[in-house]
Amino acid sequence: MKLNINDRISLRNALPTEANRASMTVIYDLHEQLEILDSELSQIDGKKSVNDNGSVGFTWDADKGKAYLKDIVIGEVANGIICELLRKLDKENKYPPSLIKLGVRFLDQDEAGKELALKKQQAAILKGANQDLLDKK
Repeated sequence: MKLNINDRISLRNALPTEANRASMTVIYDLHEQLEILDSELSQIDGKKSVNDNGSVGFTWDADKGKAYLKDIVIGEVANGIICELLRKLDKENKYPPSLIKLGVRFLDQDEAGKELALKKQQAAILKGANQDLLDKK
């Protein structure tokens, strides 16, 4: 999935900080992929700064940041973690504006995948029922 700088930072900041070991392994991999590299900062006229409390901040040319896309590999488990997070934020009325575009992309994709799986399951059932009818003839 191609994500711009804003989306990468928003998603990285929203990822869970606690989970079971298997999930944290996936989350750690996502953190690594979503990280803004120094080589990328130079392409978007960006600067990195470290605040007094040790947190890292970024500034960049907004237009270049929107145009700069990185292909992030998001597997099935990672997609599930992200969709679960977005649904939880929505249910708790804690959905931040920074995740709206990502929510549409992930949740719509997830719903489309579920719908496709359901259609495949229905087709398999119909195929089996048709085969049963043919066998009875």
